[in-house]
Amino acid sequence: MAAPVAAIAGIWAALVAAIAKGNVAAHFTIFYWKLGVRVVLFTIKVAALLAIISLLANGVMDLFDTFTVVLPPMLGDGIERILPGNFVTCLSAIIATKALVFIFGISSKLISMFLADF
Repeated sequence: MAAPVAAIAGIWAALVAAIAKGNVAAHFTIFYWKLGVRVVLFTIKVAALLAIISLLANGVMDLFDTFTVVLPPMLGDGIERILPGNFVTCLSAIIATKALVFIFGISSKLISMFLADF
């Protein structure tokens, strides 16, 4: 692990020395390296966000699909007449939407942190 870090540090030091001497190509090389690193980090953040969203949606659906309650027969019939047939799907969508609003609030902070680097 130390060898690649030392190699990158050596290349970085050589590029900074070249910039100090007025080499414009070294300046563009550093810029594109930094841009590449930022894009990779941003891609990792977006992938993590998408993974969280998919895990959350699947978890909520699994939670409500496995949730069972034993009711007296007449009460169960009354609830079936009031509640729609796709009640579990509706409730899962509502809870997932509330959670996604929270997650997108976090993602907007991540995006602003990414854009703050420029």
